[in-house]
Amino acid sequence: MLPATFHVLNILSEHNLTVAEFLLDLLHNQNPIIIESEQVLSLAMYGNKIYTAFSEHPTTAKTITEWMCGRMKQMYTQEIVALTDQNAGFHFGAKNTTQEKLCNFSLADTARKMKQFAPALWDLLSDLLDANPTRQRKRKLKRQERSGMATGESTTCERDVP
Repeated sequence: MLPATFHVLNILSEHNLTVAEFLLDLLHNQNPIIIESEQVLSLAMYGNKIYTAFSEHPTTAKTITEWMCGRMKQMYTQEIVALTDQNAGFHFGAKNTTQEKLCNFSLADTARKMKQFAPALWDLLSDLLDANPTRQRKRKLKRQERSGMATGESTTCERDVP
């Protein structure tokens, strides 16, 4: 442990603060000076490393994993609700269906709408439907290349790209 770490821990103890209380105060504080401070901004910059450390630490691994799963369930639930909203265009009225509507149905359009209204759910389904890690990596690289070069929205459904 760095000498500065001991010093900071001593200062927190002198003020009867735990590290958790201090971090929560930093993150909930509405003072613009604190919000824009280098120390608070560094929390966001190192967020992934912090979450990973929590998920790998023997004391916090179970709690953080349960929390992350709960947050993801909430997000997926919200996205499913968004998909069921009439504005998403997924309502199927069998009574009003015609042969023309069935012939004009496009799975690619449906996929684009799902990706628009439920991006995290779309990503999860993509991973579940394609468990081949090599193919996943290649598709991710292609997506990154397209997003870096694209000036407009793609007309190709990502699942259709090998």
